[in-house]
Amino acid sequence: MQLRLAVLAASLCACKSTGAPAPSGAPAAMPSRARATPAAPSRARATPAPRERPRVATPRPSTGESGKLVGLTDAHNRVRSEVGVAPLVWSDELARWAGAWASRLASKGCELTHRPARADDYGENIFWSSGPTTAGLVVAQWAGERSGYHHATNACDGVCGHFTQIVWRASKRLGCGAASCAGGGEIWVCNYDPPGNVMGQSPY
Repeated sequence: MQLRLAVLAASLCACKSTGAPAPSGAPAAMPSRARATPAAPSRARATPAPRERPRVATPRPSTGESGKLVGLTDAHNRVRSEVGVAPLVWSDELARWAGAWASRLASKGCELTHRPARADDYGENIFWSSGPTTAGLVVAQWAGERSGYHHATNACDGVCGHFTQIVWRASKRLGCGAASCAGGGEIWVCNYDPPGNVMGQSPY
């Protein structure tokens, strides 16, 4: 038996210049914090040996997706690969930020509302379903707007801002969160850094 879900989605426009499709909603915001990775010290040896260069730890993409969120990065990157843009990496920092907003929305009846705008905003896609859903379905619903996007003219029929944020070339990091709504529904939030949907620019 198929489960039919009612779904709604909202995306934001990081309207910083003048465009790309301008989805409704306000930008999300939170300053990102750069973290320096120190070099690992070389070890002294008792017997003479050729000098070795100090080894520098290289940053690794986080594997912090857990529970219902597992698969979100891969789902985003499959869509991005179809238009030839580099993959996103998961950010635990953005995931905490997105999760906090999802919980806030859930506490207010799961309304589709973006974070108030700030100068250091993140991109944001929001999704609501009337029942349990999956990471793949969430991204598929957003990516389905591709059929209404016209790359040659950088315009869309109806809403396509969720899709353009997913494939925004300049976006590098992704973090998402989900929360349960009263009555069994779910609210999902994904944040992107740097934000996409900058007016006057093409996503790819």
